[in-house]
Amino acid sequence: MAEKRSHPPSLRLTREAPATRGCARALAASGRRLRRTEVGIATNPTAKAVHDYRVALRTLRAVFSAAGKLVDSALRAQITADFRWLGQRSSPVRDLDVLIDALPRYCAWLPAPDAALLARALEPALSARRAHYVAVLVAAAKSRRYTELWRNWARLINQLQIDSGEALGTRIDRILKRHVTKLSKFKRKDFKRAEPLHQLRKRCKRLRYVVETFRHWFEPETIDATLNLLKAAQTALGEYWDVVVHQRVLHELAAGADDVPENALATLLERMIDEQQQRSTQVKAVFDLLRTLRVTLDHRVEPHPAPA
Repeated sequence: MAEKRSHPPSLRLTREAPATRGCARALAASGRRLRRTEVGIATNPTAKAVHDYRVALRTLRAVFSAAGKLVDSALRAQITADFRWLGQRSSPVRDLDVLIDALPRYCAWLPAPDAALLARALEPALSARRAHYVAVLVAAAKSRRYTELWRNWARLINQLQIDSGEALGTRIDRILKRHVTKLSKFKRKDFKRAEPLHQLRKRCKRLRYVVETFRHWFEPETIDATLNLLKAAQTALGEYWDVVVHQRVLHELAAGADDVPENALATLLERMIDEQQQRSTQVKAVFDLLRTLRVTLDHRVEPHPAPA
């Protein structure tokens, strides 16, 4: 299931704006975007609705991390923990949506009779598991903790109205350089295990979301090339990680169900291991891509005045 998302609307913040107030505007806009996606979660939690919620949450977390020590440490720690909690409750639903979407392709690797038997056994089990995790996510969005999160969020926005004396551009430059530096520390040996690749994927996302938020500071060709590179890396890493997660979920389903045809599932899981190895070959190319990654900070364009 390929990720499709549009660029977040540009806030047209200037580099000279105070870092605190600039971050406040960026965070307020990202917060509003996340809250808009709550409607889909509450009323019709389709795969798209969950995906939109996840993307909005990840974008908000990335921009929030850029505020860093501009925010009171206790408040920052609480909101960080709450965002992680939301991620943990939305992630299983998204993983299942991707697996449900991929299941016909996986079953096509098997002889038709085995594929039909396996699909009949897995589809209701996957749907039931998804319904369970959707209920968990909806309950989280209705909980007291969620309400308190948004109260703390309002406090955070108010705190950021005080000028820290630092320019927004200076702060974001430092954040982007930090992300690029951390990406550059991944080595070829890290591409042999799933967990480091997962961390690399998340790092690419954080960098991408911050770049997209402030893309109007860069020459279009430069920033488009950077974003395309990050998207290519995300796609390769995401497809690899999906196969890892899907194997784990299928093992769990098999352990808890009596009607899953064991031989067909065993054959499928063996084929998925081959698929993972093939994906790992593609992922190695990401290393060379990331070595060329340089977010060019020297060719910014001043934002155009907002229309009256």
